[in-house]
Amino acid sequence: MHKSRLLVSGSAYALLLLSGAPAFAQETAPETEDGAQQTQAHQDSEGAEPILVTGSRIRLPNLESIEPTTTIDYRQLRERNFTNIADALNELPGVRGSVTPSGAQGFGQGVNFINNYGLGSNRTLTLVNGRRFVSSNVASIFSNAGAGTQVDLNILPSILTDRIDTVSVGGAPVYGSDAISGVVNVYLRSRFSGVETSVQTGISEEGDNASYNLSGIFGKDFFEDRLNITVGLSYDKVEGMVFNDREFLRRRVGNATNPSDAQNATLRFPNITQGNDGRLNTGIGFNNSPTDGFPGSILVRGVNIPFLTRGGLITGTNLSGAGTNPLNPAVPFGVRTSTGLQFDQNGNLVPFNQGIVFPGTSGAGGDGFRFADFNQVTSDLNRFTGNLFATFDVAPNVEMFFEGTYFRSRADELVQQPTFNSSLFGGLSGQLSFSTNNPFLTDQARAELASRGVTSFNVSRASADYADLTGFNKTRLYHAIGGFKGDVNLLGGTLNFETYVSHGNTLSKDFGQDINAQNFINAVNVTRDTNGQIICTTAPTRLVGNSLTGFAAPGGTPVADPNCVPLNVFGEGRVSKAARDYIVEDFVTVSEQKQTVFNANIGGGLVDLWAGTIGFNIGYEHRNEFASFTPSDFQQAGRGRSVAISPLAGKYNLDELFGEVRIPLVIEENNISFIKNAILTGRGRYSHNTVNGGFVSYMIGASIAPIDDIEFRGNYTRSFRSPAVTELFLPTATRLQRCLTSVSHRHGMLVLHRK
Repeated sequence: MHKSRLLVSGSAYALLLLSGAPAFAQETAPETEDGAQQTQAHQDSEGAEPILVTGSRIRLPNLESIEPTTTIDYRQLRERNFTNIADALNELPGVRGSVTPSGAQGFGQGVNFINNYGLGSNRTLTLVNGRRFVSSNVASIFSNAGAGTQVDLNILPSILTDRIDTVSVGGAPVYGSDAISGVVNVYLRSRFSGVETSVQTGISEEGDNASYNLSGIFGKDFFEDRLNITVGLSYDKVEGMVFNDREFLRRRVGNATNPSDAQNATLRFPNITQGNDGRLNTGIGFNNSPTDGFPGSILVRGVNIPFLTRGGLITGTNLSGAGTNPLNPAVPFGVRTSTGLQFDQNGNLVPFNQGIVFPGTSGAGGDGFRFADFNQVTSDLNRFTGNLFATFDVAPNVEMFFEGTYFRSRADELVQQPTFNSSLFGGLSGQLSFSTNNPFLTDQARAELASRGVTSFNVSRASADYADLTGFNKTRLYHAIGGFKGDVNLLGGTLNFETYVSHGNTLSKDFGQDINAQNFINAVNVTRDTNGQIICTTAPTRLVGNSLTGFAAPGGTPVADPNCVPLNVFGEGRVSKAARDYIVEDFVTVSEQKQTVFNANIGGGLVDLWAGTIGFNIGYEHRNEFASFTPSDFQQAGRGRSVAISPLAGKYNLDELFGEVRIPLVIEENNISFIKNAILTGRGRYSHNTVNGGFVSYMIGASIAPIDDIEFRGNYTRSFRSPAVTELFLPTATRLQRCLTSVSHRHGMLVLHRK
């Protein structure tokens, strides 16, 4: 999918959307970026200025990271017109399986969590200006990502981003928990002078998936450049799209089990071969054995479920011989038939085209239920970010700084799998059962069934016309950090220090709908009263033999409810608004994450050796993490089709001591013929968690350059990930099971005896 974009920077004026137009940029004032952590991206230090690299807190001239590091700078973001830095990161070869607004969504939908090397987004630590940031990951097993403290990159505007460093492995001894697969460090333009604005819009080549971005950064120096105030504002809107928006996805190519010759004969009608059963590669034969060279799974066009429809498919009757009895309209699981009947949108019974059946639940072609109709490419996403930075030089070498972030967003999932009642499932989601005297049957449907001798029947239905299961999420986040950093003369040299306190809070609300299970059971069990009106009833309505002994819905028994509204399930869209309001319940799930961090560290040059200065850094960090997940009463009680969802809340804190040292062993000036450069690096961190105790992480690394053009780098790292609140405080259940009481041998066999 290609997009055309137009970018205007400097001043806002009318935009003309030009397909394939180049990007234009203009700056109204030169920018000044001299914060301690982002100076190196823009100034030529010629080896004089200390350099801070991601993966180390040591600041020395000409410092290089020992770990593999990938950097995306501001110019790359502008040249590619990225309005979301997550999109830029997800193009890197090492980033795989990130959590994005694409595809199906859980609680906390719409987030962008980076996943380095595909090891899990909770094993990639995301920093902002080298410091931790509050998480947006919902503390639930039903969230979009694994349990952890992942940072949502939607929060960080691209116009404010100076550079992004991605460091592989090795970060845990420096930054702490979660840096197992790597560290993503986003440096922001926190000291800026001038005005820069940007307006971008893009649209796909098919005229959809539009995106809009309005952003600006404004900064000014005061008091002879001692004080700088920088403000950043950004608004983004992305219009999502679904599978059916693309022709190649509407083909519904998917996997199906490759049948054997025997299965082909029993599941299908005559004259169906590998050449006409819908498989993409007709050269693949039927799979008769593990050694015949043909795979057990194949790609098939028009994949669907041939035992289910959206309006209702008859999947069982009182008649025998489904598939062989021409009068039986049932389409049971695993049976081929040409006499099946389904309900159309008028409630009438019409022939069902089963297509071609494959082993299991898959089919090709025909009228079966298509999951592709309920898959999305990406969600709708609206987000706003406001940033405030203040830096003040309180002394020639000491800076006081403040960074504040406010973020709000709304993410809307466009489609989601519907509610099912099907012969493929059991319990509340099992197939529905009716007798032919059901008052909602049309005259045509009742006559059709009667002509075949049907007196009772089952219906399987994918009910997209009931609850809207997509829902949407609203998130509000704030994060503030304040501290001091600078240089001090100590022990006859100059050392650098930083100390800060940060606090962040994320409040997330998921709005959704679900079927009220009991109300649904009440509403489908109907009859007529003495006045001929269709009403809900608690009496049996399902005909078994010659008597009414069962109920229409599985999984429960109808109860008397004066508010009950009868529900018509025969045909998609036949449900009345009153009935829908009765069976559908809205809910709101509230999630909150809080983080407080205190950090103090000092470092610099320790001793000058023959090969340079030994660099070091030592420090202390205290971190509090809190998270809560509060489902609605409806969800907690399990009154919907979902399992009961328990609330969760918990907190922990960590106290950590860390240090690192960099020892230069050889430089070119030492005139060693076989080594041009050699450096030894060591890092360590002790972390004590109030819940699960202490842990030591460390890294030992070295780099050796035998000649100018070849350098070998390597390191051994022991990393860790602290358990998240979800893992520490998830409710547990006790299960009782009979235990073994003795073991004996009998006739050469081991016999286990239970109490």
